[in-house]
Amino acid sequence: MYDHLSKIMVHLDTKNMTKNLFIITGLVLLIVISCDSSVNSNKSKTSHDSDTTGYYAARDLNGIGELKLLKTTKSIIVPLEKTMNVKSLKVKEYEEPYSTQYIVQLIADTTEKFLNDTSRLSLTDCSYCNQASIYKIHGLSISNTLIDEIYLTFYKDTLIQIFCDFRIYNADIIKDAFEFKYGKYQESSTSNTLLKELTRKWQNNKIIAELSTTDHFNKNMGYVERATLKIKLKGSLFAAYLDCDNTGKTMIIEKAKKLKNKKMKQF
Repeated sequence: MYDHLSKIMVHLDTKNMTKNLFIITGLVLLIVISCDSSVNSNKSKTSHDSDTTGYYAARDLNGIGELKLLKTTKSIIVPLEKTMNVKSLKVKEYEEPYSTQYIVQLIADTTEKFLNDTSRLSLTDCSYCNQASIYKIHGLSISNTLIDEIYLTFYKDTLIQIFCDFRIYNADIIKDAFEFKYGKYQESSTSNTLLKELTRKWQNNKIIAELSTTDHFNKNMGYVERATLKIKLKGSLFAAYLDCDNTGKTMIIEKAKKLKNKKMKQF
């Protein structure tokens, strides 16, 4: 009888072990399949071939060289002064120093002379927002590539836009560097008898960069070739700056109208 019971117990233990082994094997297979799916998913995210939008490739896009968006004025300008061995100055527009290298904070001209010609509002590089400041950097070399003019727009002490203006022969250098770092770009073009423009665009969910080359006809200079690079924030902060700048320009226009009316009354 005892032998019979022992055989039954051994049979039950063997059956339970087989059942447990089956369960464990199943769990291991599920884990392996899950890990494999995760790896394949990550591969698809990191692969430039499958990244048709370019968002993942450009995830680290935030500026050029040491100029990074969302940094404070002090953290950008002070290191630039040391790099270029110059001191930044405050100047009215069109009063920049004649030098190979300089950093200036551009102050809007609101004198009577300017108010007599508000059409210049569309040509100025200054900001008319009282919470913004624009610095112009002349003659800065980034990775051994000379950038003729750089305009840094700060709003509420935060860098929200970098605008670079440079000779067209440097455009391919910058295009290659951006393509190497940020992958594919979207391309668009405009062409007519007076203007040819090619724009390459990189972006992520916060920042957009546009590299444009232009060949336009100027009646005084003939055909002029230039290239520009604009890197700016997307979203509410940049939109708030534009609203503030437009409000400031509206105030200037109203001031100009009042001055004009006053002169007409005195005529």
